Amino acid sequence: MKFKIDHIGYVVKDLLKSKNYFTKNYNFKPLTKIIYEKPHGVKLMFLDMGTKTVPALEIIQPLNKKSKVYNFLMNKGENYHHIAYEVNNIEKSLNYLKKKKFLQISGVVPGAGHNFSKTIWLLGKKMELVELVEKQKNKKPSSRFTK
Repeated sequence: MKFKIDHIGYVVKDLLKSKNYFTKNYNFKPLTKIIYEKPHGVKLMFLDMGTKTVPALEIIQPLNKKSKVYNFLMNKGENYHHIAYEVNNIEKSLNYLKKKKFLQISGVVPGAGHNFSKTIWLLGKKMELVELVEKQKNKKPSSRFTK
């Protein structure tokens, strides 16, 4: 089973201030415009970390107290939230990780930041939050994010 790091999720208070911080201090470049993901109650943006491909940095801002990352921000502050892996087949990868005692915490849903590719969330045995993103067929790595 092959797991390729797709992106690192980082929760922030203010998306634009954080984008400016990462672009000015680390010379990261925006890969996407601001993306609104209503089911999770967030807005997000992907930044190129100097590789012109993956892994990317996903900065995520909760939109309200009902957001899935609001409590994380309140408890841990701006911080790393999850690691996402690109997989060839999300169902096979899910079954593999479930056999390794990973806990599935969501259904398969279309990821707004990945051109609505299949995504799913799991919790690892070390309590790490994992997102799986199914590989987009016939897409170059630089064009697989929602523009």
